Amino acid sequence: MPAQESPAQAIAVDTTNVRLASMPQPQPPAADVALLRQRAQALLPDIGRDAAQRKSRRELPFEFARQVANAGLLTFRIPKAYGGPGGSMRDAIRFVQELASVDANLAQALRPNFGLIEGLLAGHDNEADRKRWFDRLLAGQIVGNGGVERGGKHGAIQTTIVREADHYLVNGTKYYSTGALYADWISSIAVDEAGKETHFTVPRERAGMTL
Repeated sequence: MPAQESPAQAIAVDTTNVRLASMPQPQPPAADVALLRQRAQALLPDIGRDAAQRKSRRELPFEFARQVANAGLLTFRIPKAYGGPGGSMRDAIRFVQELASVDANLAQALRPNFGLIEGLLAGHDNEADRKRWFDRLLAGQIVGNGGVERGGKHGAIQTTIVREADHYLVNGTKYYSTGALYADWISSIAVDEAGKETHFTVPRERAGMTL
């Protein structure tokens, strides 16, 4: 879960030549779950229509990921007090299941956004983080993960983060990067100079980061 933002300058991830889809502006935040349900039912058939062919051709659904975010369909659980629809856990899970039924890969890729919201809702004394991330998700932005690495024992983190003057420098390569190719923000983990794991989030376009 993104715990803080770091102006880290370098993260390497083993994919190349990836672009973000250019899509229309996000729809206004939904005032209730009923409106989100309407949007989902309008979009899901389009997502599912050629999903099998996309998978066989190894085509990534960039445009549909953006449409899901622009429709506010990642925001079911954001409380009304923050401008969200105030949906239940059941509402969010129902949508993820419906999305997975038409494109399981897309549902998996967008999963970190639901986890982020739940982590923020479960946390304490995190009002600033809630406001920051809920506003971003309501604006149609997408969060992806880039945490787990290959090599070493299972779960070991070899990526490092060190402070340099007024910024941080991150060096490492991530392998399991759920949703990062579709994301505006990428959360990750690195080990600091004291050997402590540090969670951080960077904008997708941060200089030095390669997807």
